[in-house]
Amino acid sequence: MIQVLIEQYSLPAQENQSKFPEDDMSSQDELNLSEPFENVPWHWLRPHHDRGVLILVNPALELVEVADRIAADDTAAIQAWLGSRLIAKPTPEQAAAWEREPARLFSIMVVQPFVLVHDMAVSCGGTLQ
Repeated sequence: MIQVLIEQYSLPAQENQSKFPEDDMSSQDELNLSEPFENVPWHWLRPHHDRGVLILVNPALELVEVADRIAADDTAAIQAWLGSRLIAKPTPEQAAAWEREPARLFSIMVVQPFVLVHDMAVSCGGTLQ
């Protein structure tokens, strides 16, 4: 996985799998990880946030584009996006706000070990907190 994200997110070397909670999904093998998922509730993302592998993607970027650049190990693009805050770890304030809004939905894409997310409220005209 791209070294700059590993370093940015301070992941241990063995951190190499993304796991969804078992509720409402029988197994990750049934998911098509090559396409983004829409309408994902926060409670599915909370474990990934807790593990430090959730990446909030600015709506100006497509999830597929970011996933492709991570998979291609495009360090220059990733560093530019990190530097301009187009991709970032969610802030504690954002996570707390999502906890207070259980109906809030996200689009996601998995690039192991990372879970890329678009906050659909922001993508639909809301603003980042």
